[in-house]
Amino acid sequence: MVTAVPLRRNRQFRLLVGVRVLSFAGDQLTVVALTLLAHQRYGVGPAVSALLIAHVLPHLFGPVLGSIVDRSDQRTVLRTCETSRALLVAAMGLTLPTLPVLVVLVAANAVRAAMLRPAGRSAIPVLVARDQLAAANATLAAGANVGFAIGPAIGGALVAWVGVYAALMVDAATSVIAVVALGFLRSLPPVTGARGGRPRLLSDTRKGLAYVWHQPITRTLALGLFAGVALAAMVMLGGVFLVRGTLHGGPAAYGLFSGAWGLGMIATSVLLAINRRSISMTTWLVLGFAAQAIALTGAGLAPHLAVAVAAAVVSGTGDALGDVATDTILQQTVPRELLGRAVGAVYAGSFAGELVAYAAGGLLVDLLGPRILFTAGGCTLALVTAWITTAMKGNGT
Repeated sequence: MVTAVPLRRNRQFRLLVGVRVLSFAGDQLTVVALTLLAHQRYGVGPAVSALLIAHVLPHLFGPVLGSIVDRSDQRTVLRTCETSRALLVAAMGLTLPTLPVLVVLVAANAVRAAMLRPAGRSAIPVLVARDQLAAANATLAAGANVGFAIGPAIGGALVAWVGVYAALMVDAATSVIAVVALGFLRSLPPVTGARGGRPRLLSDTRKGLAYVWHQPITRTLALGLFAGVALAAMVMLGGVFLVRGTLHGGPAAYGLFSGAWGLGMIATSVLLAINRRSISMTTWLVLGFAAQAIALTGAGLAPHLAVAVAAAVVSGTGDALGDVATDTILQQTVPRELLGRAVGAVYAGSFAGELVAYAAGGLLVDLLGPRILFTAGGCTLALVTAWITTAMKGNGT
C-alpha cells in the first residue's frame, strides 16, 4: 500500500522538498536569464546553443558524481552544492563575463546540479518509510515541476524589470536560503563502513556502471530513458513548426502548447502524491511511456490546435508517471550503498538522449516535416514501450 502525502507528517522530508523546489526554480531562472543575455549580446543561435549544451553535458558524468555521493554524507553534499551555486551564480551576475567564460561557469554550475540529483534521490529512502517512497517521489516531482514552471516566468520578468544582474542575484539568494535551511536537516551519512577502505573513485564508478548494466531492471531503465527522451525531445523541437506552420497558430498558441506539457506534469505529480491505491511501479512506468507515444502520435495527426494542446497535456502526464516510477524502482531495488551511482548512471542516459535530440531534431524536422516527425516519433516510442513492458515483466516492482 502506498501511504499518501508523507510531506504533511515528516518535517525532515518537508525540508528536503522545500530546498529542492528552491533549487529547481533557481536553476530555471538562471537558464532563462543567461539565454536572454546571450541573445541580447550575440544575437546568434550558436551562442544560445553553447550555453544549453554546457547546461546539459556535465550530467553525462552522473556515474562519477554518484560515486562521490555514495561515499559522502548527503546533507554535506547538498549544502556544498547549494553553496557552490550561490558563488557561481553571483560570479556570473557580478561580472556578466564574455561567452567563453560564461560557458565554463555554466558548465561548473551544471556539475553541481548533476550531483544534486543522486544526492536528493538517495536521501529520500533514509527520510521516509519504504511504503511511502512512491508518494514521496511524486511529492518531490510535483514541487520540482512547479519550480520548472515558475522559474522561467520569474526569470523572464526579472530580466525585463531589473536586468540580468538582479535576476542572477535573486537566484544566488535562494541558494543562501537553501544552505541555511539544510543546516536543520539531520545528518545523512553513507552506509556504515562505506568510507573506510573503499576503492578509488574511478574503481567505484566502474563498479556502479557494471551493476547498472548487469542488472536487468537498471539496464532497462537506462536504455529506456535514453530512447524515450531522445525521441520525445527530438519531436518536441518540431513543436514550433507544427503549431506555427502546420496548424497556423500564433505566438500565444505556441506558448499554450508548450505550457500544456508542464500542466500535465504538475497535475499528474499531485495526483500521484495523494494516491492511496497500491499500484505496481512497472505499471506506472509502462503507462508513462505509452502516454507519451500516444501524445506524440496524436499531436502529429491533430487536425486542430486544441487537439495538439491536449496531446501535450497527455505527454506531460506520461513524463510525470515515468519520472516517479523510475525513482521509486531505483530506490526499491538498488542497495543503498550503490544508489547514488545507479541514479547518476540511469539519468545520464536521459541527458545523453537530450543531446542526441539537440543534434538531430532540427535536421529531421526540415527533412520530414513536423507531422511526419511527430507521428514517426510516436510510433517508434510505442515500440520502445513494448520492449520496456517485456523487459520489466515479472520484476515485482
